[in-house]
Amino acid sequence: MHTAFVALLISLLVASVTYFAIMGLVQHRRARGLARKAHRMNLRFSRDDPFDIPRRYARFTLMNGGHSPRASNVMHGRIDGRLVRGFDFHFEIGHGTRRLTRHYGVIIVETNQPVPRGILWSRGDSESAPLVVRRAIRSAAGDWISTGSHQVQSILRENATALVDKEISVETGEAAIMFYIPIRRRKQSFTDSLEQILVVGKRIGSRLSSIHSSTRNGEK
Repeated sequence: MHTAFVALLISLLVASVTYFAIMGLVQHRRARGLARKAHRMNLRFSRDDPFDIPRRYARFTLMNGGHSPRASNVMHGRIDGRLVRGFDFHFEIGHGTRRLTRHYGVIIVETNQPVPRGILWSRGDSESAPLVVRRAIRSAAGDWISTGSHQVQSILRENATALVDKEISVETGEAAIMFYIPIRRRKQSFTDSLEQILVVGKRIGSRLSSIHSSTRNGEK
């Protein structure tokens, strides 16, 4: 009986070591692939988070979607004059045996001035949506769950149509536009839709910046 128990413990230990070794290799290959993509786009790359992203963007919804948030494989630099950051992001919900890890790819397009707050969350990703979004589900219609002023919601809906099928969500606020890409396959990357997202981000940024400018001029 004792021998069988020891053999079982050894088997579990070997299986655990093998699992973590395989996962480490997978993560290493992913990081190398993203580093090569960053180099081709003239962007910098870091496997770690040099910006303390969860704290830097703490007012954005996904950063507070659960506990233990972490960013990794961070690309950063300028594309068409705009500061862009892309990275793998995960957080945990629940505890113990009920703990789940949510994985996202995130792309941030910085704007040159503050933009109004708004969220356009893909209904296809509604099960993972943070609480502030789930509260709006009952009153939502169509492919999106949205919050913010009617004007902001309208701009986001008009310009993010191309992202519907990919279940990519958008949030705006402060001086940034943030795109959330649910990662459900090991080989999926936040760079897969980068070009399309940059086009959408540019359009949204221009429209929202005009709202901000009009508001400021009206206050003078």
